Amino acid sequence: LDRATRIAGDLAVKEKLSKEEQDYLEVLSDLIIKFEGEHHRIDPVSEDRMLAFLIEQKGITQQQCAREIGIANSTISAVIKGKRKLTREQVEKLCRYFRVNSAAFISTESEAIVEAR
Repeated sequence: LDRATRIAGDLAVKEKLSKEEQDYLEVLSDLIIKFEGEHHRIDPVSEDRMLAFLIEQKGITQQQCAREIGIANSTISAVIKGKRKLTREQVEKLCRYFRVNSAAFISTESEAIVEAR
């Protein structure tokens, strides 16, 4: 797990990934998530906290994030304050930008809705 996490971390911060590296990162991320889910259960984080965390970890401002992704800064701000939920399109943009799986933005509420169906 430590080695896989280290490799995934190195790939995630790389400026540009080849198609093969992107595929490898996605598969490796899925395997890490599966392993941790089975052996180290972590409670889901709300999308507002996840977005704030990703912005902080990337070392950018909300304004930079909004501009580079193409989402209004007011929307980013409202999501982080918990006053607004992300749309599917916004989640897709954020996942591409931060190179994370869409599961990163699935909150406990979303999981309850999915399980109820």
